Amino acid sequence: MYENNVGIRRRALRWAEDNAERVAALTIEAPSGASDRAQDNWTALFRLAQAASETWLFRCRKAYNKMEIERETDDNISKGVELLQDISKIIKNRPGSDIPSAELLNQLWDLPGAEWNTLKYGKPISSKWLARKLKEYDVHPAKGRQNNFYTFKTIEEAAKRYVPVSPE
Repeated sequence: MYENNVGIRRRALRWAEDNAERVAALTIEAPSGASDRAQDNWTALFRLAQAASETWLFRCRKAYNKMEIERETDDNISKGVELLQDISKIIKNRPGSDIPSAELLNQLWDLPGAEWNTLKYGKPISSKWLARKLKEYDVHPAKGRQNNFYTFKTIEEAAKRYVPVSPE
């Protein structure tokens, strides 16, 4: 594939060399509404789009809105916080002090109104995705003899720190 795209790579390099100073001088920033990290990542794309044409700037704004703004839930919370909320609901009335990863995934997939069963491009989230997302909140799976599991204590502590309290 690399060899097949020599012409495209040459044109892209030429454009970059011809427009480097102009792009560096642009001051357009990504619109607010997304995380700081997302805005930092999008700023370079907005500058390239602005340098290319108004059409590309329009397309960039449209993509930004679709990927960063509209993706947020109605409550404007992150997927990680939404995940902690849903896990908290699952373990709320559950006996015991832990839940196996596989069982937690099954219950997340079956939650009405949640998109955990289609989040990854129409496919359900995996145990690896779950572990990586929960790691952001200092929740790690414990290793058992037969399976990995999450302790209620670590989930509840993370939920107390990150999930906004809603008036009931």
